Amino acid sequence: MNETAFDEPLFASLKPGLTSFCYRMLGSMDDADDAVQETSIRVWQSWSTFRQDSSFKTWVYRIASTLCLDKLRQSKRR
Repeated sequence: MNETAFDEPLFASLKPGLTSFCYRMLGSMDDADDAVQETSIRVWQSWSTFRQDSSFKTWVYRIASTLCLDKLRQSKRR
């Protein structure tokens, strides 16, 4: 998968579930939409580092989970 370009349709197929996942973590639809957008950017930026040790879906959800946890930590500091 590293040899090919970023697979946008594959990511798009994960968006509804990913939005729901982020909403459950963050409790706000606006924050969830922002998190999914940021996840998309991070996946695109780190596409060349995806080693296929896990499935694409697992890798994307791990990025989203880390992003949501970071957002929750930031909001607690304020």
